[in-house]
Amino acid sequence: MAKLTTQFVKNIQPTKQINLYWDDLLKGFGLCVRPSGKKTFLLKYRIGRGRGAISRKQTIGSHLVVSSEVARLKAKEWLLIASQGKDPCKVDNDQTSMKEFSKIYIHKYAQIKKKKSSVVEDERLIKLQINPFFGKIRVKDLTRAMVEKHHGSLHNTPHMANRFLALLSKMMNLAEKWEFRPLFSNPCKHVDRYPEDPRKVYLKMDQLERVGSAMRELKDIESPYVLGAIQMLILTGFGVNLGMPLYIPIVTESNDLILEFREVCETY
Repeated sequence: MAKLTTQFVKNIQPTKQINLYWDDLLKGFGLCVRPSGKKTFLLKYRIGRGRGAISRKQTIGSHLVVSSEVARLKAKEWLLIASQGKDPCKVDNDQTSMKEFSKIYIHKYAQIKKKKSSVVEDERLIKLQINPFFGKIRVKDLTRAMVEKHHGSLHNTPHMANRFLALLSKMMNLAEKWEFRPLFSNPCKHVDRYPEDPRKVYLKMDQLERVGSAMRELKDIESPYVLGAIQMLILTGFGVNLGMPLYIPIVTESNDLILEFREVCETY
């Protein structure tokens, strides 16, 4: 038992197993710390009073997104509703709109399962591509024709079209899992993605310096063959598929890198 203050949450370290820490002031308010280091606020509550009261456990949010003070206020709000015999987290699945479900997706899945940068990207896609076109539609009423029409309208930006489709497909899979839609009804199924041209990214000098610095730090940790292969690709400019059959990186006893040319029969 401990008071789940901001400082406590910041200092608590993960172990090899999942640990739960319960607040000593607000009953049912807790913190789940996973071996990966992910920390999530949660609330264990009972709906109504007496022995027949139903017990529930609900996630409030990641400590990276929700502060301990905000999580505590949310927990108090839910406990008040639960004391009146109502489930504070229950929603009417049949009437839930896509806009409302987007919030549920971010809160119940993205903030817990994804990195913060990925959550920001999901929120951006929802704001630009989902809520303006599907926000008022009920989750159960979204059809493949609607998805195909919007996906087709983005044909000039295939990367954006495919990111939209991937996110919406994941949301609809979760909608089935959480009983907002019937099973096997994902409207994104059989909607073909656009082919995308490979993106060419050239490292700048400061980026190359950071790569070199990281490789020096890994000198006594990582395999010299792996580091040698990376050096070869940087120095020659070959792609992996082209460069690897042509040269073999050889690391000498003095840790010098030698690129040995290999004869190949295939035509490139």
